[in-house]
Amino acid sequence: MTTDFAQTPDADLTTLLAQARPVFAQNDDAEAVEALMALFCRDDAETVAAATTLLADADPAARCLGAAILGQMGGAFDDDEPFEGDEDDDEDEEDLDDELDTLGPDRITVFAVERAEALLARYAVETDPRVLSEIGGAFGHLGWHAAIPALVARADHEAATVRYGVVLGLTGQTDAAAVAALVRLSADADDEVRNWATFALGTQLELDTPAVRAALHARLDDANEEARGEALLGLARRHDTEVLPAVISALLGDDALCAMGVEAAIELGSPELQGPLVALRARRGEGHTAHFLVQLDEAIARCDPDAEV
Repeated sequence: MTTDFAQTPDADLTTLLAQARPVFAQNDDAEAVEALMALFCRDDAETVAAATTLLADADPAARCLGAAILGQMGGAFDDDEPFEGDEDDDEDEEDLDDELDTLGPDRITVFAVERAEALLARYAVETDPRVLSEIGGAFGHLGWHAAIPALVARADHEAATVRYGVVLGLTGQTDAAAVAALVRLSADADDEVRNWATFALGTQLELDTPAVRAALHARLDDANEEARGEALLGLARRHDTEVLPAVISALLGDDALCAMGVEAAIELGSPELQGPLVALRARRGEGHTAHFLVQLDEAIARCDPDAEV
């Protein structure tokens, strides 16, 4: 059964909340997931209030639900159309604009300030690792700069799930403290934390500094394949030619890392990669997805030594 989430938000809020709660009680089903998606599509003050109330619930699953709703409600939003507020009340619009200065660029959503402040207040007193992680992820969706100090303070938390939430919350932030924390977390003992922090540095961050490059280089021989792939792609995006041997190794391999190697080759456009790419095309031309083959052909064209620059 397919649910039209755009229509479901009009369903009774209390019903949707009750249906969605199992998602965070580790016994989720299709109905619970559909209800949660419907809640994400809502954009009204009643939903903000209900989710904020859930943050104080005695049940950690309920607090996770409240955090998830506050982080992702409002449905899709268009980054190309700035938030304009109420056209009939210029004074209120100016006040809101002042408050929205604490939000990340192009991340403005409905009731963003109220949602972010409720999450930050709960984050300051929360002790349950799963809830802390969910709030961290919510900050990532909102891109709220004011949450950076609180997130950084949890970067060394004993629970990997909390550190994972910190990574999600800091992803996309360019503040020096946020970047430094991500650099540190890219060397975390936990595979998922390390992988996502490497992704945050390599792909989600445009910043190119010696510290960022050093962190990415350190992951090129990581035991985790995904972390290795994110590192080589991040370095390729920065046109760091020292990553060429790692990219060639990835292209010559038979594992999923070769797909990241192809993406890196597109970024680098180096003639040194032409041979390994052509060999990969001959070796894996059949039995691969059309998308992979399109990318592979693009990489071959980009790395053609006779191609026009």
